[in-house]
Amino acid sequence: MKKRLILLTKSRKKGGYCTAGIDIENGKWIRIVSDGKDCNGDEMLDEHLRYDNGGMAQILDIIEVECIEHNPNYYQPENYVFDSSIKMHKIGSTTIDKVLKVHPFENKDTIFYDTSYSIPGDFVKKIDPNDKYSLILIKVTNPQVDVKTWEDGRKSVTLDFLYNFKYYKYFRITDGLENGYKEKSDDIYTLPGEYAFVISLGELWDNKHYKLVSKIFSI
Repeated sequence: MKKRLILLTKSRKKGGYCTAGIDIENGKWIRIVSDGKDCNGDEMLDEHLRYDNGGMAQILDIIEVECIEHNPNYYQPENYVFDSSIKMHKIGSTTIDKVLKVHPFENKDTIFYDTSYSIPGDFVKKIDPNDKYSLILIKVTNPQVDVKTWEDGRKSVTLDFLYNFKYYKYFRITDGLENGYKEKSDDIYTLPGEYAFVISLGELWDNKHYKLVSKIFSI
């Protein structure tokens, strides 16, 4: 089955990438996952993201992907398994403004069922399948990068922001922004302006699914 999508995330995941985007035919989310061969899990590898012309898939590319099947799990209903025997094909590229015409910002009461930075796996399992989702595109104004050293010596770089009149703290970042703050002193650093956040519900870790800011676009 062929899928045509605008690639919005290519964020780090184990030894590869979490890749997802918007179906240009219907405006819905698609997460492209591997079949697990030569992988730690279902992450996409560099070789999977290489086009038939030798180029590498980039954010905001419009791509054609051959998928084996729709393979949702209990927390990610958008998953499609990539057919690694057929290379991806690049159709073109676009802008975040044009993406928003196909898939406007989402308006939900909370992000992935509550306002915390993670959600218990057992809770997600009990949600009606029709209400499940694991990708969201939201608009955020003046988010803050929170650099903090914890009592055990661990240093974290997370995001705090306001969405639909609710405050969210300690959202992990996987789009690379965090790398520029790892050497900074503990503080709150404001990112002035408006941004589009792609947020993904990650894999189970310590019985929780963390909410990950997987791509940040300045708008």
